[in-house]
Amino acid sequence: MKTYDNGGVAVTIEYERATVRIIDHVPSSERAPYVGIGQLTRLPRGAALLSGFSGQITRAHCWLLLNALLNDGFTVAYMDRLEGHVGPFAERVTEGDFAGLWRVDLSRMCDRRRPRKSAPAAAEATS
Repeated sequence: MKTYDNGGVAVTIEYERATVRIIDHVPSSERAPYVGIGQLTRLPRGAALLSGFSGQITRAHCWLLLNALLNDGFTVAYMDRLEGHVGPFAERVTEGDFAGLWRVDLSRMCDRRRPRKSAPAAAEATS
């Protein structure tokens, strides 16, 4: 927390932020090595901002993270992505204060998921 004052009054600022670590396996401990990392910032009215992500982040990681946000009561997620990169399951914001970010309506996220590829059917044995 930071405090700013002018000698007569003061304000304090405490930024609410969480670190998200991307793991490429189901860990057996809390301190598992990770392959990606990013920041999650809680915004008003059930919104979250995902920013600064880097590493080996797959669509499966994104799906899991967005579902976790939905289960934690968030309704929308905004993603800050580098130019030329898309936000998985998201739509680009073109107007307003969040123009340039990617937006995911978490309640509609299931509608945007591609079906999981099924394993090839086993060849039937012929006699």
